[in-house]
Amino acid sequence: MKKNKKQKESEVASYYGFSLIESPTIKKEDIYKIKTPLQAETAPRRDRFADLPEKKTAILRLYEEKNMANLPQPVMLCFESQPGGKYFGLEILGCAKAISEATIIQAALAILREQGFNDLYVNINSLGDRESTSHFFRELGSFCRKHWDVLLVDCRQAIKRDVGEFFHCRGEKHAALIEGAPKSVAFLSELAKNHFKEVLEYLEALDIPYRISNSLVDVHQLVTHTIFEIRDLKTEADNDSVLAFGFRYNAVARKIGMKKEIPAIGVAVAVKKTASKKLLAGKAKKPKPKVFFAQIGVEAKLKSLKIIEMLRQARVDICQALSKDKMSSQIAVAENLKVPYLVIMGQKETLENAVIVRNMANRSQTVVPIPKLADYLKHLR
Repeated sequence: MKKNKKQKESEVASYYGFSLIESPTIKKEDIYKIKTPLQAETAPRRDRFADLPEKKTAILRLYEEKNMANLPQPVMLCFESQPGGKYFGLEILGCAKAISEATIIQAALAILREQGFNDLYVNINSLGDRESTSHFFRELGSFCRKHWDVLLVDCRQAIKRDVGEFFHCRGEKHAALIEGAPKSVAFLSELAKNHFKEVLEYLEALDIPYRISNSLVDVHQLVTHTIFEIRDLKTEADNDSVLAFGFRYNAVARKIGMKKEIPAIGVAVAVKKTASKKLLAGKAKKPKPKVFFAQIGVEAKLKSLKIIEMLRQARVDICQALSKDKMSSQIAVAENLKVPYLVIMGQKETLENAVIVRNMANRSQTVVPIPKLADYLKHLR
């Protein structure tokens, strides 16, 4: 039986490698632990994503309680915010690489497109590491003090609570002030600059429209490096039209009392009520993949997510381990999963716009042009 659009939508998260779990329960201890690092209340501005800080604490607690650090990394989880909730959460823990940003943004976009949003773009910014962030906010505070007389009274009060509120102030003269204000990307350390550059290279390789949004500094007390939101061009004038909101939060584990830093990134994707059950429904029905996609080299990794999305749209079930760089470690994962076929993309294949399809049983190999890959895989036995 041919699956309809909504049924296809239900498989997106698991297709990208995310394992479905029950929504992590937010406990009193989670709320208490996040209060100190968060400092200021920003929930009203995030509306449907209001419980994100507490949810991050609950996710990190679950990671520790379930000894997920002993599992193959990264750990990729997805869940509905709550029964009948307003968003669907995707989390990647245990990977500090830019491929995590690329994977989670691509998956979020795919979920939204399955809901019927077609004119999507990404607002993105980087606050860098702790040193970068501290330097930026010191400069921003100094800038605000120099222009204190121009700011409206309610804006001054907001800035006293949290200098990041400067970017949410309104007023006739404020637009010009924002234009001349310090920008976080100008204060990035060399390491942070390289990380952000890699993230943007992935977006460009995936043909994802993006804008660097200097005013995107929400929940900055929790953010390490990347923060982003996804909007639709048709409703971009509406400040409440954010369809997905995500950020990397590597330092939060230490801030809430855990022994070591846990690289982590998450996104909350708005879900239509009619789509919510569908997103969760198809997990058990998804067939075991018969193909594992492996890549080696920077160019191959850049191209990988685009190929994976192409195969998803063609309904070819595959699995992958894009966070791994070595071919040997990827083949080990494929062998452990007992998949019959391996799709390999290296530097040579990237230049030729092709892949190698290897039969894992007899080690025979065939070179297949990427435009013909989906059809070729569909006819494998």
